[in-house]
Amino acid sequence: MKTQRSGNLFIRIAKITGFSILGIVVLLAVLPLFLSKTINGKVTEWANANINGTVAFKDVNLSFFKHFPYLTVTLYQVDLKGSAPFEKENLLNAGEIALGVNVWSAFGDKISINKFYVDNALINIQTDSLGAANYNIYKSSSPADSTETMDTTSVSLGIELIKISNSHLVYHDRSLPMMIDAKGFNYQGKGDLMNAVFTLQTHARVDSLDFAYGDQQYLKNKKIDARLVTRINTHSLSFIFEKNDLKINDLPLTFTGKFAFLKSGYDMSFSVSSRQVALADFISALPPDYLRYVAGTKLKGTGSLTLTLNGQYNAEDQKMPDAAFGLSIQDGFIQHEKAPFPLENLALEMKANVPGLDPQKLDLAVNKVHFNIGKDYFDGSLKLNGLNPCTVDSKVQTQLNLAELDQALGLPDFDFRGLLHLDFSAKGKYATAIRKSGIRQVDTVIASIPAFTLKSRVSDGYFKYTALPEALKNISFDINASCADSNYKNTTAELTNINVNLLDNYLKGYIKVKDLNKFTVNADLKSVFDLQDIAKFYPLNGIELGGKLTVNAVANGTYEPKKHIFPVTVTELALKNGHFKTDAYPIPLNNIDLLTRVTSSKGSYKDLRIEILPVSFKVSQEPFLLKANLEDFNNLRYDIKSKGSVDLAKLYKIFGVSGYDLAGKIKTNLALKGRQSDAASGQYQKLDNKGMLEIKDMAVSSDLFPQAFLIRSGRFVFYREKMLFKSFTAQYGKTAFNMDGQLSNMLNYLTREGEPLKGDFKLSSDKLDINEFMAYAPVSSSAAPAPQQAVGVVLIPDNLDVNLSAAVKRVRYDDLNLDNFKGEAEVKDGQLFLKNTGFNVIGTTVNMNASYAPVNPRKANFTYDVKAENFDIQKAYQQIKLFREMASAAKDAYGTVSLNYKLEGKLDENMFPVLPSLKGNGTLSLNNIRFKGFKLMNSIARKTSSESLNDPSVSQVDIKTSISNNVMTIERTRMKIAGFRPRFEGQVSLDGRMNIGFRLGLPPFGIFGIPMKITGTQEKPVIKLGRQQKEDELQETTEN
Repeated sequence: MKTQRSGNLFIRIAKITGFSILGIVVLLAVLPLFLSKTINGKVTEWANANINGTVAFKDVNLSFFKHFPYLTVTLYQVDLKGSAPFEKENLLNAGEIALGVNVWSAFGDKISINKFYVDNALINIQTDSLGAANYNIYKSSSPADSTETMDTTSVSLGIELIKISNSHLVYHDRSLPMMIDAKGFNYQGKGDLMNAVFTLQTHARVDSLDFAYGDQQYLKNKKIDARLVTRINTHSLSFIFEKNDLKINDLPLTFTGKFAFLKSGYDMSFSVSSRQVALADFISALPPDYLRYVAGTKLKGTGSLTLTLNGQYNAEDQKMPDAAFGLSIQDGFIQHEKAPFPLENLALEMKANVPGLDPQKLDLAVNKVHFNIGKDYFDGSLKLNGLNPCTVDSKVQTQLNLAELDQALGLPDFDFRGLLHLDFSAKGKYATAIRKSGIRQVDTVIASIPAFTLKSRVSDGYFKYTALPEALKNISFDINASCADSNYKNTTAELTNINVNLLDNYLKGYIKVKDLNKFTVNADLKSVFDLQDIAKFYPLNGIELGGKLTVNAVANGTYEPKKHIFPVTVTELALKNGHFKTDAYPIPLNNIDLLTRVTSSKGSYKDLRIEILPVSFKVSQEPFLLKANLEDFNNLRYDIKSKGSVDLAKLYKIFGVSGYDLAGKIKTNLALKGRQSDAASGQYQKLDNKGMLEIKDMAVSSDLFPQAFLIRSGRFVFYREKMLFKSFTAQYGKTAFNMDGQLSNMLNYLTREGEPLKGDFKLSSDKLDINEFMAYAPVSSSAAPAPQQAVGVVLIPDNLDVNLSAAVKRVRYDDLNLDNFKGEAEVKDGQLFLKNTGFNVIGTTVNMNASYAPVNPRKANFTYDVKAENFDIQKAYQQIKLFREMASAAKDAYGTVSLNYKLEGKLDENMFPVLPSLKGNGTLSLNNIRFKGFKLMNSIARKTSSESLNDPSVSQVDIKTSISNNVMTIERTRMKIAGFRPRFEGQVSLDGRMNIGFRLGLPPFGIFGIPMKITGTQEKPVIKLGRQQKEDELQETTEN
């Protein structure tokens, strides 16, 4: 009975349990049907209210079973477009998106969503080059709107779980630029994300990760497994990475640190480490370009890696964090499957610090690099501190069979063999310096090198790219080089026993160089190369070469140009049927023939001979030929012939040199023959120079001027000692001009230091802007710079002796326009002389003689002799700055005056006179002047109670003055004003101070008068009765 009761009880319990489970299942299946409309409606309402973008999906389902035991709203085939400028592209395309719903909230006013699931999705995050991203889809609102939304929305977010499965994540930020492509992306994050401070536990797994920064790909098809614990504070915007274990392929990494947002930057402290990891696991994380090198290679050994980043990043204050990197390898072993000997005992100890992420502060210590291959070895060390200057301490000793090294590493792209012996040491500082030559030319030169010794030998060498058919064979050379101190000119270098073969091509010989101050050379080099064969062993990448190159060079001696010493040499360079073409330009440079001989049997300029027999080539079927024979460089004998055309723009495109814009066309048909001494002695009948040279659209630059001269067209005819300019038009900045004339003494100018280039020209132009010629003037642009921005004086070449007859419709100088400028100019010994020059300014004709001599780019001397008749004194005061400075009383004068004045002095960097340097004298004639509001005369009128002296008129008054040391001395000058006979003399400084003796002669004849002395300034004159005293004299101001 008990057994029967027990069985019945069990059956009863089973039935109750079964019905209960069935009821729960039915309830779980039926309940969503009742809640579906409510939940779906509220979720849709929330989406429409908060998402600023197009959202589409095919179906929606509410179920407990999709992500049991959670109630979830699942959207199928979801398509979400991004924000501008990517509004037509998908931000998210998912097979399923499920939102976990708090069941009890379904019966209230608000639906609470606390879980987020994404399956089979493409997550496509894009940012353009300006930083505009496609994920800005959440609608922004004012604080009031936000409060209202929080109170009235039908959905609340309290995310505790985010799970992404089997998805594809793309992050492309073009503003950096950076690209992340993660396939098989799986992510699970847990935490109470709605709290201000919470811990986020993350597990991420990626089947294939690609990462590229800039143009370099760092990760390719890498597997990632990461378990992260992050403490997040949303109030302080800080993150503490408490425990983070990552795995990139087989390389385990431990990552800890912190990150915090600051007002204008970030504060960070990161540490990444991987300790005592198998070398093979290290290799698995390398960028893809390196992985193919270890395919089929056996790896052993362990290594450790550390990377830290500490400090603040602040762009405004230019603060950057400090970085440190460490890498060590112990007991390394590398052996390719086909190698007879492994690379073993590999050891590496390296540390690097980069304070402030400034490469110039790099501190690198490679304390040890060692490995063995059989009996061979490599030992090295390197210490660097800084980049420029860079302190170096390095030693390398090695003896290697290169074939065994190649086989051990199994490098797929190269095949090399040979025996290498190397002994190298260097200790000291490498540094460069900026050296300025001329006005604006800045060169970077080597200021210091480490003291070093280098001894090396390669024998039985062989090198081949596996993808190309031929190899360099029989490679051998010996290097013996050293420098005992930091001066690179004390370097001694010997490259001997040189031998290289490629098919039937060869290079052999030796070269020894020492004492770079004298450049002592001893060389014997011989080579024959078919340039077409180069592509058979070296990838030229879009370059075609052809032709047979022959070099036979023997030289022994020193090269000292100042002493006219040249090495004893017999050198010949020949290229036959040369050809050059690049993918950058379809037209080749072909039919290149070159034969050049340089000989000197005694090692002097006198017996030096250079023969070019010839240089010829074709571009677009346009031939060019040059032949030259130059002998005796102490008294040059020349014979030069040239015929043909060269389009420099085509040559530039053929060679595809980036960063340069070369243009212009040259056409020649000339024959030049003669001797330097005949040109120097005036025996021009012995010179046989004839022919023509045409130039079109060519830019010519000079260090003296900030812009280039553009020769629009020019035809130059050679006859004996002269080069005639025919139809020469050119442009400099905004100035276009024409020139006709001739140059002479060219040979002496080219071959003898200090000899001038002589010439005689006529120049015409519509407009000449002197401001553009100033040494440091800004380059002309579409918006003309203000005149005061043009600094520096105009420089004059010191090796010209040229006469120039100029006619210019308008000359612009500073802010002054000179019209109808005509005159004679002479450029000689670095000076400019203007003779009988005339121009119109402020409505009057001015005649002028002047000289101008620049001292340096910021200072010049000048003399100035000017005559101007009957010009408007107000126009002169308003428009001519120098007149305003020297005749400040003209401010209150109206009428016409004349000027006859001589000045000399110095100009500053803005081409304006240095006032204390001015010296000169002359006469200012008041032809018909009326003063209005002239404080000085009006003050005298008040002092003497003579109303007729207020705003007086004067005529036919000559005021003679002289100027020196910033003080203008006025000679005794008499006037007639309304029956009075005023007389004045004294001093006026160019900064406005006065010391004037004034006598007011009383009517009718001025025999009796009132003496006064006037001091103070023109704006605040001080008038006292009495005569001038010695102590009233103005103190002079010298230039210094």
